[in-house]
Amino acid sequence: MKGKYKNHFQFFLVLVYRSFIRLIIRSLISWDKNNQPVQNGCTVIIAMCSKLPGVLYGNLLGLRLAQWSSLNEVIIAVDNVENEISKLFEEQIINDFKDLNIRFIHYSKYQSFVTDLLKIPYVYSWLSWAIAINACRTSSFFIHDYDALFLGDFLKDRYINFVNSKRIMQGVLYYQTNGLLTDDKLVCTFEAFTDTQWARSYPPVAMFNKLGFINERSVDYDTLLFMQQYYTKEADRGIIPMSEEELLHPTQMIFQYTVFQKFPKRPWHCAALVMIPFFLSLKDQSILKDVVNRIKLSSNKVIELLGDGCLMNFSTLSSENLDKMLRLMIQGYIKFNIKPFQDFYNYGTALYDLIDLPISERWRIFQTKEQENWLKILKASFV
Repeated sequence: MKGKYKNHFQFFLVLVYRSFIRLIIRSLISWDKNNQPVQNGCTVIIAMCSKLPGVLYGNLLGLRLAQWSSLNEVIIAVDNVENEISKLFEEQIINDFKDLNIRFIHYSKYQSFVTDLLKIPYVYSWLSWAIAINACRTSSFFIHDYDALFLGDFLKDRYINFVNSKRIMQGVLYYQTNGLLTDDKLVCTFEAFTDTQWARSYPPVAMFNKLGFINERSVDYDTLLFMQQYYTKEADRGIIPMSEEELLHPTQMIFQYTVFQKFPKRPWHCAALVMIPFFLSLKDQSILKDVVNRIKLSSNKVIELLGDGCLMNFSTLSSENLDKMLRLMIQGYIKFNIKPFQDFYNYGTALYDLIDLPISERWRIFQTKEQENWLKILKASFV
């Protein structure tokens, strides 16, 4: 068997499991037929991880840079019941970002019970997006990942292109994993403009992950990919790429965090997790002090990085991945006019110590002149 799955038995086992999950979640939400789009324009939808509320502030700082006149509203779907996170926190966010016209919505008790029982990252994201799409009042919506950070005004022209092209989905990348190839021309969901009426033309569960075949190649469709494959034409889909200087996106940051919530200490992908303190530092740089102390106090590579009880295993963290994450952080600090500071240098050093990287091989991470200059000041000031 070609594609993601190497034999029919493996494919069948996953198919049965995924079908069982679909059966459980299909009753969690249905479209409200009375809530049809009533205005032109676009709504940004964000699936918020309630266990990481501090990430939201940095996320919205970037969205503020990227906002445009046709952005009508930002809907933040919180993956927990109302009042699980502080009402004061929500009010503060709404007041701090009045220009973004933010509305929080939450899971019902039943939705929260089922998702917390499963603790599957892609179930949380699917349901949060579905809830937000259900509440959407505009003709299109934009899926903004919780771990994505815009570094400038890069959405207006993309939105105009999306409207003029009459596409159903327009993103920044074609999907190319889980058996799928860029030649399949299926748009990744993150940072993607989507037609609201099209998305609500099918039951919410139709958006959910599904197994299938493309030209005898076994594939695992991520959220909305199956619908793209079978309910759109190739001309209905397109991309306009974004560079690291436009969009900072570690990818799978929330996914990896949710996995460690379910399976603490188990070795797994972990590189994106080191970005969480960076997001938190965009509001309070001193938070890195506590993170560094927790790294130093650990006797092994299992660390309670955030002090929230979640034990993360960093045994798979490579120097290549760590270099990339530190470079992304520096790029973010540059764009938000944050000067080199001691706590960041200590954080990077603690991470390098964690993976036992020789001093001579550290901080070789810049790609642009701006990054090189920022790093020179950092090292000159604090080495």
